[in-house]
Amino acid sequence: MMPSGPRGLIHQALLYETADQFLASAVPFVLEGLHRGDAVIAVTSDVNAELLRQNLNGNSENVTFIEASRWYDAPGRTLAAYHRHVDRLQQETLRVIGEPVWVGLDALETSEWSRYESIVNVSLADAPAWIMCGYDRRSLPAAVLDDALRTHPELAVGVESQPSATYADPAMFSAKHHGILADRPTVVIE
Repeated sequence: MMPSGPRGLIHQALLYETADQFLASAVPFVLEGLHRGDAVIAVTSDVNAELLRQNLNGNSENVTFIEASRWYDAPGRTLAAYHRHVDRLQQETLRVIGEPVWVGLDALETSEWSRYESIVNVSLADAPAWIMCGYDRRSLPAAVLDDALRTHPELAVGVESQPSATYADPAMFSAKHHGILADRPTVVIE
């Protein structure tokens, strides 16, 4: 059973291999949020956004759908967007089903987004927010999936939640993922 009521940030990873696995966690998460009067945002792939719309029993008009590339354009801007949404809340909880965009990133960008996933746990620790981050095992590299287990304190499995056995303290995770910047090119003036 999903945890009830706000208790500060709940940050879960949803690792899935099929549309049915995605829907088994995402649909109850969204519908429970709507039932409780939470502000619900879906920031997923186009395919998963359409699956949600089709499976929310006519409730999709109560969900704010945002294109993932607009929401996940830069780690700092994404954290700021979360804070702006939390600041607008009255009594409700912010619920987000999100899927960061991992395709097309170089190693440094991937490392920075993984650090972002860890930093969310500190930045929003006291916020009335519940974020379920989807990770498609069919298309994402093993390193991204492994980092998802280290950056999310909880895992969503259907309607159940379980602690991540490999969750890492954000300070330690961030220190280990401090990317090395490439040397600046030498400019020769002739």
